[in-house]
Amino acid sequence: MKTHLLLTILLLCQTLGTYLALTCLKCTNVVQPRHCETVMTCPQNDDVCYLDRGTNAFGEEEYALGCISQHSCHNTTIYSATSRCSQCCDRDLCNQEGCGEIGFPTNRGPVCYNCHSPLPDGRCHNVEICRAGEVCSVTGKEKFETQVFTSQCLPSDDCGAHTVGLIIGKRSSVTEKFVRTFDPYDCFQCCSSDLCNRNCNRQEAHLCQAISGPDCSDLQRQNASLSSGVYTITTPLTHSKLQVYCDMETDGGGWTVFQKRFNGSVDFYRNFSEYENGFGFVDGEHWLGLKYLRDMASLGSYQLRLDILRSTGSKAFDVYDNFSLGPGPNYLLYIGSRLRFSGCQSILGSADGQSFSTYDHDYDRWNDNCAVRFHGAWWYNMCFHLNPNGLYTPGKFDLYAMAYDDSVGLNATTLMIKRI
Repeated sequence: MKTHLLLTILLLCQTLGTYLALTCLKCTNVVQPRHCETVMTCPQNDDVCYLDRGTNAFGEEEYALGCISQHSCHNTTIYSATSRCSQCCDRDLCNQEGCGEIGFPTNRGPVCYNCHSPLPDGRCHNVEICRAGEVCSVTGKEKFETQVFTSQCLPSDDCGAHTVGLIIGKRSSVTEKFVRTFDPYDCFQCCSSDLCNRNCNRQEAHLCQAISGPDCSDLQRQNASLSSGVYTITTPLTHSKLQVYCDMETDGGGWTVFQKRFNGSVDFYRNFSEYENGFGFVDGEHWLGLKYLRDMASLGSYQLRLDILRSTGSKAFDVYDNFSLGPGPNYLLYIGSRLRFSGCQSILGSADGQSFSTYDHDYDRWNDNCAVRFHGAWWYNMCFHLNPNGLYTPGKFDLYAMAYDDSVGLNATTLMIKRI
């Protein structure tokens, strides 16, 4: 019974602050979607986020954002600046980009609720993007028999030791500038994921284990019961605080995901700077960043794993040992022996010893630019049949396609590493 309760609490620690309904940016008349600084929780569980581009009375381009029933959503993905464009998506805050507009910066802290006036749960709709090194904070107290909250971004040092998930304590134990009161409803908490500071979380939160480490395998060693999800790590060389997605189920768990694609919501035809620094959302489609990947892999012996889902529904994987990256700007890829595989040819090994190439950073061994020719970015050798960052065209025969060992577009890919 006690074990079952603990596992339940650990799962709760990963999902605190998460609601069945989506939370979407809600604005009208903004110049870019990412300029919106208010949010709403969608009224229906089947609602999705949307953005709509139009033209105002002055002939200027502007955006409207909010929630819409998924049955009423009709994507229009023409990116001409003079055309109307509508797009929908199904993740929290996902309407911060689209219709050709870039989203939130990649080198950022979490998106946090930002209300300095005490408000009851659910009444704060303002948000801000924290700087790198900041986390979300929330302070709660009882006021005339109503529990109210204030929220903001805060330097992680002001929360005490920076931990994955929740950082919780009485005010006097967090920092001396807070005056401790003895009201049992008072609380002060910090957390490091988007929108996690809506309110002070459940009393069980104090049981969440404070863990940190340089990668997902280290987190798993500290707590074997952790489930897959977003965690914060500290890279071993530069000591960067970095949110990563940890796969704690596949092949024994402990995998740090550095590329994930499954629905085409993020454009992967990007320049070298974006591939070096990362882009997308860590809980959705994303590329973690070459500089962070090299930083992590400097720590020891890593395995590299690629998982693919074909348009036929069949799955395949390929695993190699001795993964590492050379220094930038080339970020030469080194891998060792093929350890295990299923359902795919030995194509990944062709990337061994190659430099990373993008359309503006051509270091492949072909006399043409592989990234331009195949609309992608990769450690290209002679280009063909290895293009996991290509165009998302599942099931189609397309030389531009996100593909592996043929030219038929895949439904999904995941690339990840694990320290052994």
